[in-house]
Amino acid sequence: SPLHGYRPQSLPMPRCSWGEFQRPVNDAYNPPVPSSKWVTVPTSSTTSEIYWTKGDQKLAVGDGDGVDPLSNWRAQGISYLGEEFRIKSSCLIGRDFICQDAFTQYNVNTTTLLVTKYRYPFHLTRAIIEYNGLSIDITNEIACDGNNGIPYALQQIPTMPYILKVWAQYDFGQHRPFYWQVRYQPPAQRMNTCWRGAGASTRSAIANSEAWWDRTWTSGSGALGADGKPNGEGVTYDPTSYRGKSAGWVWSNEGSPGWDPCLESTWTW
Repeated sequence: SPLHGYRPQSLPMPRCSWGEFQRPVNDAYNPPVPSSKWVTVPTSSTTSEIYWTKGDQKLAVGDGDGVDPLSNWRAQGISYLGEEFRIKSSCLIGRDFICQDAFTQYNVNTTTLLVTKYRYPFHLTRAIIEYNGLSIDITNEIACDGNNGIPYALQQIPTMPYILKVWAQYDFGQHRPFYWQVRYQPPAQRMNTCWRGAGASTRSAIANSEAWWDRTWTSGSGALGADGKPNGEGVTYDPTSYRGKSAGWVWSNEGSPGWDPCLESTWTW
């Protein structure tokens, strides 16, 4: 079945939704403090964009049920980041993917409140999926519809662990190479000690563990090839994040000392 219930931040949804997450009491911040907010907005029947408040920005006040948080952030001069996602129906061998097409950045002028948008698209070089003992090159499967972008996840809920290995570039005025590897685990019960929203604080959650290289390893680690770039071997992961059913992004998180957030509440509008 589709991942809508587990990953609302990266799938087109019938309604806009947003959530607030915090750093729990077991890290450097005690008592826990709000850390950031995310908002997901469907932009078509197959695309959506997630927005994040920037870590160096103040948190908006006045957000709540029925409030459009993006308008509220802009009115308070709060800049934010974005990520564009797309459901890509297979045009080769029968797998549907969630793809990520770009990073975005929205700078809000604190005096005029005018918004300037910057978009940094991805350009896929190579992609591999590993599952059930198989390693399959899916580069052509992702690129066959003519779109740039990288595979982010299978659209279906996993019934067994699988790994995506992605070599790509993003465009910051020049094509800058990066490597991303992620391991998804099937749903399992996961507690969130921060949760104060509706529903249970223990619920089914999908785990994904990540490693990221961008001229150096910024999370996780792995072997480099003769060209000085990751070769996809010997990769270790950090952090691991959990997507809670009917809650979404940052249900809970482990790893990366000093950044160990968990979801506190979610709303729709």
